[in-house]
Amino acid sequence: MENPLILVAAIIIAIILIFGPFVFVNNLILASIRGAQIALCRPAESRGDYMKAVCLVSGGPDSIIAAAELKHEGFDVTALCIDYGQLSSGEKAAAERLSKLLGFDFVYLDLSDLKKVMGVTSLVNPDLEITPTFTDSIIVPNRNAILLSIGVALAYSINADVVAYGAHASDRRDYPDCREEFIGFFQKAIQTATERKILVEAPNIKNSKAEVLLRGLELGVPLELTFSCYRNTAIHCGRCESCRNRKAAFAEAGIKDKTVYENDKS
Repeated sequence: MENPLILVAAIIIAIILIFGPFVFVNNLILASIRGAQIALCRPAESRGDYMKAVCLVSGGPDSIIAAAELKHEGFDVTALCIDYGQLSSGEKAAAERLSKLLGFDFVYLDLSDLKKVMGVTSLVNPDLEITPTFTDSIIVPNRNAILLSIGVALAYSINADVVAYGAHASDRRDYPDCREEFIGFFQKAIQTATERKILVEAPNIKNSKAEVLLRGLELGVPLELTFSCYRNTAIHCGRCESCRNRKAAFAEAGIKDKTVYENDKS
């Protein structure tokens, strides 16, 4: 009778010879997929030579700091500010002023008629209450997908390799379009639509709002010039959900809040 150990060894070698190439190819495919997923949120040092970026900016600290991060990494940044019919009157002025101060090219688009299809949100509908805490009424339906799509069109036109926005970890719970899953699916969609390797990024996707503010200080962003308020007012109301989040983030970060609020007792 043959040695059973020799028989077992022969069977194992046969399995390796037969199935080994398939396993190798499968692992290669999986590695490529994982590599593509990592590329969506990869750190600056591994991006390569993508030197031109479009960043959506609203005038708030999150988006301005995202643009400043890209500028710090060596990108030629075009700041894209889009009026989608929001009530906030301070956003555009802040976005334009900060873009000039920080060395971004500034592009403004008046698409305010979008409010006709976004009437369920209090950010564009004056008849709805702007709440002091998160509620569905402050969600602008599909906003980031719409605005990022416009950003992709601009990136395509100016041969930019990156389109970015200011999503961060503190937004993850309440806003589906501020999650890495959204970025991954949107990345696939625009590559299919454009056949261009345009990366979609949120430089601060893993950082809390407080951490974003601290990073802004490191980058030299004048935080007091950013504008967060949802209301149609010249200065921050101090009462809406966005103003309250702003106050809380400054407090958590241990940064003196130089913002002027209408109601500092809120």
